Amino acid sequence: MDEEGDPSLDQRLPLKQYGLNVHWVEDLVPYQMRKVRILNGSHTLMAPLGILSGLDEVGQVMNHPSFNEFLRQAIEKEIIPSLSFARNEMMQYAESVLERFMNPFVQHRLADISLNSLSKFKVRLLPTLEAYFEKEGRLPVCVVRAFAGLIRFYKVQKVKGSYVGKRFDGKEYIVNDHVQAVGFFKEQWFRYEAAEISIQQLVENVLSNQSLWGKDLNMFPDLAAELSHHLENNEAGIL
Repeated sequence: MDEEGDPSLDQRLPLKQYGLNVHWVEDLVPYQMRKVRILNGSHTLMAPLGILSGLDEVGQVMNHPSFNEFLRQAIEKEIIPSLSFARNEMMQYAESVLERFMNPFVQHRLADISLNSLSKFKVRLLPTLEAYFEKEGRLPVCVVRAFAGLIRFYKVQKVKGSYVGKRFDGKEYIVNDHVQAVGFFKEQWFRYEAAEISIQQLVENVLSNQSLWGKDLNMFPDLAAELSHHLENNEAGIL
């Protein structure tokens, strides 16, 4: 646990001596940001894609060779490089996060993590995409793949008052998010399936929805094309 305060508080409040994992720091911002971008970002990275692929819990994602590698690559090659903090410290924190994800006694459901995924992506992963692009001049491959998974995850129909999507194997899942936002995706996917718009136009419409992202994401060169490429392969389960 990290708490904001003068490190000298360790002498006045010797909590560590009593086995409490408390660290006094002068500025909590780096610690808050690493949690949002690495721990929370990893959850948002894995949930839609994991559900689409038939996985139910974080532990299953971690025990899946392809997903495990995907998550580690995203953290090491994209999320951490997008942060302006000491790499060694961020890597140590990331390893502790991955160890937590591997804990067999913690059964964290992907369905719970997927609640309000749109706003979570905006806060947790979109800043990584933006910072990475600014530093590297190119898009972060893993984050873009997760973004495509998010768009596919919101391919839904309304059934008995609930928004229902289908995994790659055809089994159903429930999407829980703001009605207006889910309704927007429902309409876009309906128009695509009715051949009114192409997959590229669907993606561009999603990226231009400033009520979702706070800005027009079509500003990023090749983002719409990359997302469209992923989505064109989605029914084969190779997002």
